[in-house]
Amino acid sequence: MPDSRDELQARLNAGYIEALTGAGFSPEHRATLSLPQLMWVSQEYLDAPVRIMFLGKETNGWIDGLRLEAFFDGRCTLERLYQRYRKQLDAPGPRGAFTQTLTHTAKRLTGGRRQAIAYSNLLKMDWYQGSSSHRNSLHYAEELREVSRKILLLEVKILQPDVFIFACGFGHAGFIRSALGAFDDVRKHVPQALHEFKLAGVPAFLLRHPQARASRKTAKPARFLKSRVYYDRAIDLITELFPETSVVAGTVLPLSGSTS
Repeated sequence: MPDSRDELQARLNAGYIEALTGAGFSPEHRATLSLPQLMWVSQEYLDAPVRIMFLGKETNGWIDGLRLEAFFDGRCTLERLYQRYRKQLDAPGPRGAFTQTLTHTAKRLTGGRRQAIAYSNLLKMDWYQGSSSHRNSLHYAEELREVSRKILLLEVKILQPDVFIFACGFGHAGFIRSALGAFDDVRKHVPQALHEFKLAGVPAFLLRHPQARASRKTAKPARFLKSRVYYDRAIDLITELFPETSVVAGTVLPLSGSTS
């Protein structure tokens, strides 16, 4: 008999505590990094005909006014962290591009139920850098990268997704490989926008971050399509692989420069 939701959550709890307490964070790390984003397992995800894991790169803050030190000194419990996670999935906002993309993915693949998608991030904490809305903690410290690898691998082993959607941009491809292994059977549908591959046999899609925008450095900025175009194409590919997904029909624009 498969493990129950509570049993899976208990395994995550134990793994989270072991990883965080053994990470070797310095006082500076604890005072600078955000609280960790830890997953609360939903029954909707476990009951879904296709288990989808949707991963961003990191949080942009997690619980206002508190840093990682609050986890270690007891001011922030696991339960409070899970409440924060559930709030992210249950609430209609925030209205940023990333959350809108997660909501859109749920509308097309799970009948609009965000709770049926396992939402996580590659880096489990972010590096507080003032009011910037474009944080990138990938090169903050090896301790952060290593604990994030351990936790990500733990989540994947316990939740056993049928498909990955990496909504993190291509600058994090190396980190994904370091945590989950080599990319096999790679198909570059649109270079630096939509790649398809397999991770230990599991279908995976790596896409440009939902907030990506054209800039003066962008090659041929007039052809820089909105990120939603690529996510819709990835969703189409997922529904081809898994016809049992609940699909809401939508119009998908053609992809410029598509290659196989």
